[in-house]
Amino acid sequence: MKADMKKENRDVPRDIRCVKIDVTYMCENLPPKVKRVVDVYVCDVSSRTFICSAQPMAHMVGVRCDFETEPNLTEEETEVISESEFDAIAEDTYMDWSRVKEMPFVRFEDDPDDTDEAAMEAARERFRGDCL
Repeated sequence: MKADMKKENRDVPRDIRCVKIDVTYMCENLPPKVKRVVDVYVCDVSSRTFICSAQPMAHMVGVRCDFETEPNLTEEETEVISESEFDAIAEDTYMDWSRVKEMPFVRFEDDPDDTDEAAMEAARERFRGDCL
């Protein structure tokens, strides 16, 4: 019953997107030959959150962290980088809604009968493997 009420109260359809954000500048002690670190998120830009201000924020749900490397890695280098990448986590966060709205994205076609939470979890699962 609660899910139906939530769906009925929604003024606009969900707009769930997968976006990538370069976070290399925040990373320390990266393995050699890692050129860039990118966090992958899903967010619903049809929804806005206000945290201690009038500025709308987008809730960003962490999907994964990708390491972009130089070509021609040795097996040992690949293993070290893979282990570091596996340990890296894109944590849920908030970001300026207008900035997120303008980012390149891949849209997720959700089931309109799903609750907001179920739709976001389905998007997160879908993009664990690939986005953009």
